[in-house]
Amino acid sequence: MSVNYILIGKRVREVRKQRNISQALLGEKAGLSPQYVSQVETGRKKASLQALIHLARALEVSADTLLYGNLGKNALEYQRDVSELLEDCTDFERRVLFEVMGAVKKIVRDNLRA
Repeated sequence: MSVNYILIGKRVREVRKQRNISQALLGEKAGLSPQYVSQVETGRKKASLQALIHLARALEVSADTLLYGNLGKNALEYQRDVSELLEDCTDFERRVLFEVMGAVKKIVRDNLRA
């Protein structure tokens, strides 16, 4: 399994923006240059494990938060995620989401065959 560094960078950027801090401030807190932070966020640089830990600490999140989506999940974990997503939905919203998921599933499968 390969690591998706672009996804990690997107997570770093997402959390950084949620915290309302600049790349320069994140770099300072993590002991990294703002240029390096920018390159990690855009996927141009592969963050080392040490840099990832420094970024997570500076952002006050776990490394898991930044790695989320990189590890394969088993079906049970996805079922939990879907259940949580649907938890506060109305019956109508659930039906619409079910139909959308069915349509997306068909598109994905059709594209895999092409």
